[in-house]
Amino acid sequence: MKYIVLYNPLSNGGKGKEKAEEIKRYYDEEALEYVDITKQTELAGFMDMNAGKQIILCGGDGTLHYFVNHVNCEDLKADVFYYPAGSGNDFKRDTIGIVKEYKPYKINKYLKNLPIAEVNGRKYKYINGVGFGIDSFACVEREKVKAKNPDKKINYTGIVIKTWMFDYKPIDAVVTVDGKRYEYKNVWICPAMKCKSYGGGMIVAPNQNRLDKEHKLSITVFHGKNKLRIAYGFFHTFSASHLKYKDICTELHGKHITVEFAKEAPVQIDGELIGNSKIFSAYAE
Repeated sequence: MKYIVLYNPLSNGGKGKEKAEEIKRYYDEEALEYVDITKQTELAGFMDMNAGKQIILCGGDGTLHYFVNHVNCEDLKADVFYYPAGSGNDFKRDTIGIVKEYKPYKINKYLKNLPIAEVNGRKYKYINGVGFGIDSFACVEREKVKAKNPDKKINYTGIVIKTWMFDYKPIDAVVTVDGKRYEYKNVWICPAMKCKSYGGGMIVAPNQNRLDKEHKLSITVFHGKNKLRIAYGFFHTFSASHLKYKDICTELHGKHITVEFAKEAPVQIDGELIGNSKIFSAYAE
């Protein structure tokens, strides 16, 4: 059996190729063909040419985001396996849990029926979450760090804490879920989630089910004036116990979510910055 290893050399702080080499532990080296995904300008055509072959996708959540937006995953002609090689790996955490030892695992079922995020008139499929708030501002800071030192390992949690304490100013928002309108003052985060977690382990949507038959999404809104109270509640996302603080945290579920901020802010999808906007929509088809 031959396998094509589609790897992202930019993942894991620029050590994606090294991570991909680990796959040789599990397969005969002669059975592996390594292909740099960043050099595949026509990824859909590449997949068509290799229809029926086994694909091992090696990268992080951003690599998965790129893959699902360039390949028709509803009609895959190949088995796709995944070997996580990112810095956050929330998709891995959501699908196989927190395990130290793992080998490539099949993900075809997770690539179907993905939600759509719509921002500034463009549509994107996504695997984890879309949002703006402190998470997207932290992505801006992350990109600044990467620009200064591309090889530096990113401490996303540290960036979030710094952004929270010194940089981010909460914004009022209107959230509409399946036609029901909710208004919130001083919003800190409001991601529409397909995944339970984002940001490398912040379990903001503990009740979300990636394989829910109705394909519903979750949105978790942190809102309030008291920065320390918000920080205390947000800290509990790591143990998925934040929802008990109902005065500052609200969880909603639905198939069509729209969030409108009082002013423009950066938008992130699967940890990738998309641009600035006052509004985004997320919906399950």
